[in-house]
Amino acid sequence: MIVMTEKRERLLHARVATVVGIVALLQLAGACAPGTGGSAATGGSWLFIAYMSADEPGSPLNWSADINEMESGLLSQNITVIAMVDPPGMNDTAVYKIARDPSDSDSIVSQKLPYPPLGAGGEANMGNASTLADFIGFAIDGYYSGGKVGIIPWGHGNGWMGVCEDRGDYLEPKELAQGLGNATGLLGRPVDLVIFDACSMSSLEVLSLLPGLAEYSVSSEIQVPEYGFPYDSILASVSADPSMGALAVAKIFADDYVRFGALVAGITSQAAVMGLSSLQAAAGEFEDFCDEGALFVPLARSVFNEVRNSTFGIGGGPSVDLMRYLIGLAEHPDTPKRLARASLDLLEGLRNSTALNKVFIAPIDAGFLTPDSFQGFSVFFPNNTAQISGYVNASDVAAAWAGFLELLLTGAHYTAPDPGIDMHLSDDRYGDGLADSISFVWGETPVIDEWSCDALVRGGLETAGQLNFSDSAGGSGALDELPPGHYDVCVYGIAADGSYRYYGIFENVSIMRRYTYEAHLPEYVAEGVIEMVNLETGENSSLAVSGDSATVSFVVPTPFGEGDRILLTLVSDGATVARGLVVLSGDATDVYLVELAQPTSMANILLFLLAACLIVFAFVRLNGVDRGSLSKLSKRMRRRP
Repeated sequence: MIVMTEKRERLLHARVATVVGIVALLQLAGACAPGTGGSAATGGSWLFIAYMSADEPGSPLNWSADINEMESGLLSQNITVIAMVDPPGMNDTAVYKIARDPSDSDSIVSQKLPYPPLGAGGEANMGNASTLADFIGFAIDGYYSGGKVGIIPWGHGNGWMGVCEDRGDYLEPKELAQGLGNATGLLGRPVDLVIFDACSMSSLEVLSLLPGLAEYSVSSEIQVPEYGFPYDSILASVSADPSMGALAVAKIFADDYVRFGALVAGITSQAAVMGLSSLQAAAGEFEDFCDEGALFVPLARSVFNEVRNSTFGIGGGPSVDLMRYLIGLAEHPDTPKRLARASLDLLEGLRNSTALNKVFIAPIDAGFLTPDSFQGFSVFFPNNTAQISGYVNASDVAAAWAGFLELLLTGAHYTAPDPGIDMHLSDDRYGDGLADSISFVWGETPVIDEWSCDALVRGGLETAGQLNFSDSAGGSGALDELPPGHYDVCVYGIAADGSYRYYGIFENVSIMRRYTYEAHLPEYVAEGVIEMVNLETGENSSLAVSGDSATVSFVVPTPFGEGDRILLTLVSDGATVARGLVVLSGDATDVYLVELAQPTSMANILLFLLAACLIVFAFVRLNGVDRGSLSKLSKRMRRRP
């Protein structure tokens, strides 16, 4: 938890003016509550359940300031806030129904509610799942009558270790899930929104437990300053339109929090909104990634560690931004391509789960941080195994990651064998004198039980072909079904336990094919030129021809590509006389150039006029028309308008 300086604490009060302005606007619009905030009405309404644990000796958390903010921002009868607060000390836990404070005083005007579960002692352990479950049940049973529900775990957070610390006892991830489960049972559906007003709770280990329990979450990967979320401006914004959906409200929480950090406090701030239904699939992909990563540990241990050390450590170093780590793995030059592809697949799933990620980097931190340093999810990543024993039980995601970490952090150094793999290109398919097949020869490699080969489209991770063959005593194999193109060919040696023990790559390998066509020309053309234009690239060439046919050929993939369309235009005596089209694929061997309609030449025009004159002359002789009659007829025609 970041503690504000006295100067920043004074700046904190600057937001009151903003809230007062919002209040005035809402009053003019008739949206303000007349007094207390009321109970939630059905339809466009919200019930917020704040679970506030400040019972930690020496804690800077100011629970009363946040209650004051809630009282200041509560401007609509359609918003209800029920808060359970455990201040520092004993026998002082209380439950409040937040009431509007029109004077914006520092005093708490909200009244305490009778809360039987506290008993005579009046002290609750906020780190206990049953405490959360009981309070959620109390709030829903007494104050929910429809609309949407948001739950706010408030207090000290420590990622996978838990949240709402109460004298050293965290509400652990599974305990949090247990408490939220009570809400879904009472509502008959997931909670609309969970807002973590606590440090480091944008942990995949924690958030992966929430699908099915909530629709959206708001959380931060990094430390949250002691002022926390600006509830006055947030609740005032929601009061303007209590009918807005969970995602819109979640974005208000994230936006207002980061905006306040940027404009008022001047502190590096980050908050992310997660769509938890999408996260369920991403959590499964993460567990698959852990399994795949474990198989690559012998080969890629140094890569895993190097990328981890270059990724900014969160919370003093035990955690890293998971998405930045995956990007680093995918971009590292020594990462095997299969591992790079698995990294990008998981990255895509996590990005699909991120509805919003807001980041502000304070000028004082700009030398070593950028907005890309925090992309929404953190994951525990220690440099040793000391903490893994407690970590493994946090969630299914934690258990899968712990298995990977155990292998990574405890395994011995491994030196890959040299099987002496040679790659050869040959013309085994088309008989056109060009390389169209790949073959491999390797020596005896006892540690390798199976060989696997991927042909990737050059410069990318798209697999165009794959070959698997088993032989640890040396042998050969061929990859002879690739379409023409440029490829990076990756070879993997796999041990009997499925782990990768060898990786090699042959870059920029070209599979070639010559497409040859017989171009059939119009019979009357004695000689001319075929102009050839690639409609995909615009490249052009020409070929002089004579007779009724010509042979044209194109080499794929250089300079032409598989599937390219080539326009053939026959030009003779300066005129375009025929056209044809070929597509560089398949087994077609003939193309017919279609004759075009020819424009009328000057000679043809003169012949036409001569024929017309002869016809007129013959008509005059046959009908006995004299010259005078023709002259008179011509004059009458000229006088016509």
